Amino acid sequence: MVIKSNKKVLHDYDIHEEFEAGLVLNGAQVKSIRSNKFEISESVVNLRNNEVFIDNIVFDNADNQASIKLLLHKKEIEKIKSIKKDKRIRGLVTSIINRGNKIKAIIVLGVIKRKIDKKQEQKRSTQKRILEREIKKMVI
Repeated sequence: MVIKSNKKVLHDYDIHEEFEAGLVLNGAQVKSIRSNKFEISESVVNLRNNEVFIDNIVFDNADNQASIKLLLHKKEIEKIKSIKKDKRIRGLVTSIINRGNKIKAIIVLGVIKRKIDKKQEQKRSTQKRILEREIKKMVI
């Protein structure tokens, strides 16, 4: 079940890789996440000492801004490290989900889209929508 998602990431970035990671949280942070009193729109994924962290998650009732450690396999960390060598690639959080009684984050590695790319993508989606409407009319 999705607790909170950041749809702007999918709109603004070309996604190269997606990972699901567990979060290391304290009690107050878990309480804020379960009551949906947090913000992930400005959060980024960073590497420090062979560990992956989410920075800039803002919690309402706990410590204001926090750096949260992610639980990933060594192979996944190595893959993130090799992809992030390119300076243009950023790590971002797309959503926080609840799997059973565990809270997890969906993180992506992507490159920011240019305005031209966004316009072309929007054009393609509107053309596709128009085509689907016309096909529906022809079938009925």
